[in-house]
Amino acid sequence: MRKMVSPWTVEQLSARFGTISFPAYQREPTVWSRAAKQRLIDSMLRKFDIAAFYFYGNRDEESVECVDGRQRIGAIMSFLDQNEADRRDNGFQFQVMNELNSEDEVYGRDGHPFETLSGMTYREIQGLSGSTAPDAATAREFLKTLLTYPMTVVLLSDSLADVEFNLQFTRLNLGTLINSGEKLHAMMGDLRDVCFDELAEHSFLRSVGIRTRRFAKAQLAAQIVTQVFAIESASDGDVEDRLVRMRYGDLQHLFKRHARLTDRARQWIGKLTEVLDGLNAAFEDPGVFRSQAMALSVVVLAYDLWEEEDFDTTDLANFVETWLERLGEQVKKGLGYDGQYQYLVEFNIHVTQASVERKAVNGRAKVLKEEFLAWRKTRVLRGDDAVGRL
Repeated sequence: MRKMVSPWTVEQLSARFGTISFPAYQREPTVWSRAAKQRLIDSMLRKFDIAAFYFYGNRDEESVECVDGRQRIGAIMSFLDQNEADRRDNGFQFQVMNELNSEDEVYGRDGHPFETLSGMTYREIQGLSGSTAPDAATAREFLKTLLTYPMTVVLLSDSLADVEFNLQFTRLNLGTLINSGEKLHAMMGDLRDVCFDELAEHSFLRSVGIRTRRFAKAQLAAQIVTQVFAIESASDGDVEDRLVRMRYGDLQHLFKRHARLTDRARQWIGKLTEVLDGLNAAFEDPGVFRSQAMALSVVVLAYDLWEEEDFDTTDLANFVETWLERLGEQVKKGLGYDGQYQYLVEFNIHVTQASVERKAVNGRAKVLKEEFLAWRKTRVLRGDDAVGRL
């Protein structure tokens, strides 16, 4: 295991937020209360040290996977009004908080330097900083202190084996013994064996560019099977409307229900294997998939269209490669993304935030299918025509 330690400012975190993915084994993004989020922001403005963030990825990769620090990242981005996954608290108010002392004991007669901003949101403080109001200078100092606050980021890479990463993660989290992938691995039954011993070893899933540690490929296989079974078990509505949530408990329940696979279920697995064969042949490099969410969405789309006469996996591969290239370009631009590609940025939110929830799964499926069917007619990605990329 290699590690590289580097400082990130809040401003840098904001710019990189779209490139950070949060794996399914993490807790939900909004576990913290609003008071806990406000306490974190208050701590940073007091220049207290906060715990390091742990990411997994190689130095030459633009995207990283969050191993530890999701709640802190979510709290910071919610305060900056940039966390659409936090529907309850996105854009919450700054609050001066001191559970031990009165502020005059700490700062003297003048009190906390940002006391006058207490109760204001980040956007309101931004607006105040550009005004001629008496507190404008205080607002500017607030923004400078927050945006330049240095955070410790530990980048982990080059894990030698799953078990090495498991041990490191266990010690880091002090009592978090096993993740959802490892819990699923410990189960028994036909579907568990299919996901871990067959589908996870399929050439396509073995080649996708997601992390290889902690049974990530097997967990992806289980997520794909969850959606395949949901599609086949319902007959009403569009395929994308049949898709379901994929938390650990949902995967566990599916494994239990299908501990003995019926002939019908085995037929679904057989069709899925054909789809994976087709995708493996069509994609020159399946390593272009860097997230479970994106790989899942493409497999589900291929499964949906598989029996249509005019469906061609090579067409899908060409579309997806263009899609990922354009998506990467826009994510790099952060808040300065090109307006005609807003739909790509919104799609990326469903990839990186709460990606196993039904809303995110359905949102990705609908956009991807709609855009692929349109692209198949014109061979032009929406937005490319606006900048002459034909």
